[in-house]
Amino acid sequence: MREEPYHSHSHVDALTLDDDLLRYGDQWSLPLDSIRVIGELTTAAGPAADDYFIVFLDNGGKSYEVPVPALSPTTTEQLSDYFGPLKFGLHWSTDLRSRIMWPIDHADNDVYQFTRSGPKTLGDRIRRLFGTHNIDVSLSPAAEGALAEPQHSSSPARRSARVAGTYTMHATTGSTRSGAQATVLARSGQETRR
Repeated sequence: MREEPYHSHSHVDALTLDDDLLRYGDQWSLPLDSIRVIGELTTAAGPAADDYFIVFLDNGGKSYEVPVPALSPTTTEQLSDYFGPLKFGLHWSTDLRSRIMWPIDHADNDVYQFTRSGPKTLGDRIRRLFGTHNIDVSLSPAAEGALAEPQHSSSPARRSARVAGTYTMHATTGSTRSGAQATVLARSGQETRR
């Protein structure tokens, strides 16, 4: 069984780790010391679209996502040096799932809760006739708990070292999610977020 995520370099934007700042192209930047949760998210959108993401939650619970296939071994190693070992566990998932990788005391719990909801608009009712449904996404109790705890310091490297240099990985998509709410439309193994 594969222990590391599949790596691809066919993406356009770059995720860089420069000193203590994680940047995703010009889309977002995030200080490493503001990261409170690192997780993974899978959808049923593949193989036609990215369907496996690494998720970073900041102090306020805002979500920053980057496709896992874009993670370079160097960036993965540098993140592991800062936070401690990051163990990927959803690389074979083809369903809508999430999992906390860090902090370690919350590892293997869900990052998100996915709840199927009824149609809210006429468009939702029409899409439901064709087999689509709405899924409400919210932070799981474990993720909420991790955000409520004092700042984590799971490794000596995190407490005392700065990540030196610039490490680059390439990615086609990445997003930030304001707050912890989102809606996912799922149909026949394909999902889109709105």
